[in-house]
Amino acid sequence: MNGPVMAFLAVCLVIVVLIVFVRPRIKPRGKLVLPKTVGLEVTLDDLKANHQDYALYYSGRKAVPSALVFVPKQGRIQWILQNKQPGGWKKIENNVLFTDLLERINDTDMGTRNQLKVVLPPGDIQERTQDLCLIYTAGSTTPYGQGEENAYVLPPVPERTKRDYDRNK
Repeated sequence: MNGPVMAFLAVCLVIVVLIVFVRPRIKPRGKLVLPKTVGLEVTLDDLKANHQDYALYYSGRKAVPSALVFVPKQGRIQWILQNKQPGGWKKIENNVLFTDLLERINDTDMGTRNQLKVVLPPGDIQERTQDLCLIYTAGSTTPYGQGEENAYVLPPVPERTKRDYDRNK
């Protein structure tokens, strides 16, 4: 064999070794889906009426929230909501703030339609649909496992003014 062919084969071998042994380990990711996809019959009106059954959070700025999330208080899944300032998840402490944020998220529609979605963690969710949190947004986020069983991280939805607001739509 001549020199250029041997060099090409050596480079290919190095690339294969790097891909197989050195590649970064990718975390399994979940997704956002419509409630009917997992057999849930829930609407935003249902959540407004029964919001006391959920821990409520918002991401983005209070003036222009990018998402509202409803985490079941009695759920067996531990949802870890990142609080990276200033756009991270913030707890909604009272009914007045909840109503105000819901109005603001609907009033600031920027050509994208807000939808109620279910946050599906990676893996199988057999018989655990009541433990899933719900999110109301036009943007997107991708949950991933934390390492502990039944513990999942839900990154905040980027602010509406950010370029990657609806990147995974």
